[in-house]
Amino acid sequence: MNTYNSNISPLAGGWLSEPPKPRSSAFAPLVEPFGSSQSYAPVDPPPLPQPPPTKKPTPWDKAHISETLAGIGAGFLSSQNFGDGLGAAAQSIAGRQRQLREEERPDISYGGPGDQFEITTDRRTGAKSYREVPEFRAAVDRNATLKAQPDFKTIADMRSRALAAVAQMPLEQRPAAYRSLLAHARAYGVDITGMPAEWDETYGALGGAMGLNVNQAHTQARQDDLAESLKDHRKVQEAHSAARVEQGAARVAQGAARVAQGASRLRTPPASVSRGVSTPKSKAQFDALPSGAKFMAPDGSIRIKP
Repeated sequence: MNTYNSNISPLAGGWLSEPPKPRSSAFAPLVEPFGSSQSYAPVDPPPLPQPPPTKKPTPWDKAHISETLAGIGAGFLSSQNFGDGLGAAAQSIAGRQRQLREEERPDISYGGPGDQFEITTDRRTGAKSYREVPEFRAAVDRNATLKAQPDFKTIADMRSRALAAVAQMPLEQRPAAYRSLLAHARAYGVDITGMPAEWDETYGALGGAMGLNVNQAHTQARQDDLAESLKDHRKVQEAHSAARVEQGAARVAQGAARVAQGASRLRTPPASVSRGVSTPKSKAQFDALPSGAKFMAPDGSIRIKP
């Protein structure tokens, strides 16, 4: 009896003892399918290694050994005594070491506004670096603040000018002007420390003159006297002008009176002309005159009644 083997698969032309094997993974597609989560962005290269730190120069390094050996040889040959030559060679090595240390030490100077920056210069390369010194910066700021503050003379001058300006105003306006000065001292640029709260004429006169020297005080006094003289002169001129105006008005009145008298004389006819001439004073008297009678009209002319 034949028993069916499930492991045998029929193929065209015969039977195989084993089913066909699946395709090897070596034949998998080389291109990833669409929608793959793998990123194809360029990858940054790894950073380059840091250069080794620069070694401090010594008399025995490659750049200086020849000079060091030359100095040792010169030291030994400087004396016929071995000890002296050895000492000279040691001094040459020590001097070379000090020279290299001096070259390694940076050159430090100070510059900038108020020398507040430290300037470090590499003696070998000439490269410079700058650093702000906090202590120097604080000193510069402090000096600038002190310079910005006014000194005592400036404060006294500004205060005296303000008091002199108040004193120039009319007497009744000075208290209000002084209170405005105290209320807006910063706007006027005046230091009101120690100034009284109310206006005083004596304080205003003294304080207004304190900012002046002797010559300025004399000049101010002369200017005040000149101003008073000008005021008096103006008053005298105004009085003279008023008198001249009054005299002119009187003369005009006299001239007007003379003109009126002349006009009245012209209106009055001579006695020889007024004979036989009627002077009617009303319409009834005018109507009573006969025709052909002469009469004097109101304007002084002589007419004939029609």
